[in-house]
Amino acid sequence: METLILQLYPSYISRIWKIDKGEKPLLIPRGKLRWLVTSIMNKVTNPILSTDIADIDRIYYEKIKPFQECWFNLVRVSDQTQNWKLKLNMNLAFYDRTLKMVNSDPIFANYKPSIIDTVEILKDYEMTIHSIIDTSNRLKLLQDALRLNEIDVNDFLNSLYGSFMALMCFWIIARNKRRNERIVPVIARISHDLAINLDSYVETLDVITNPEERDLMKRAEQWELQRHNLQNRSQ
Repeated sequence: METLILQLYPSYISRIWKIDKGEKPLLIPRGKLRWLVTSIMNKVTNPILSTDIADIDRIYYEKIKPFQECWFNLVRVSDQTQNWKLKLNMNLAFYDRTLKMVNSDPIFANYKPSIIDTVEILKDYEMTIHSIIDTSNRLKLLQDALRLNEIDVNDFLNSLYGSFMALMCFWIIARNKRRNERIVPVIARISHDLAINLDSYVETLDVITNPEERDLMKRAEQWELQRHNLQNRSQ
């Protein structure tokens, strides 16, 4: 369960890999983190950015799971996972810098509405998940919901990492002298679809981890059960 909770913060990668800071060339961490970040580029972002237009949809979706795995390896090596609650603070600054980049760079001008919406959904997700994890009774309800499969965890994580992966691609495109510009609209479309799906999970998580909402849901279920039993008796 702790491993799964760790995976709920993909933006933490920006504290390790300063993809949104500095000048060109793209900043790569040194030491033990270097090969892990390089593996993300070699296994995930480079194949996406170098593929043919006709294959981008397929390749992008295929790379979501490898990105999720590479990300977790990077976080696991960089910090002690036992302190996840201390380290997993929101990294809203990354989203703010991404919004600034998208608004100021002409390469994204024709696709700003969908990209900005994706960023805002991710930012809202982070604020929601932070408030849940930072509150003990809500965290317990989240753990129970995940353990009991009250949400489709695989689909949820696929939407989360698929949305976030696009932001990394956009930063690389923006910082690499307009190479791969041709695939911006495709990635914008795919990631926005995934972000819309993620947004539905944000609403669900907010409700099922709210003690008052859970109590109302239980009462509604009990009332419905009683009503059903009364109907059966009257027949």
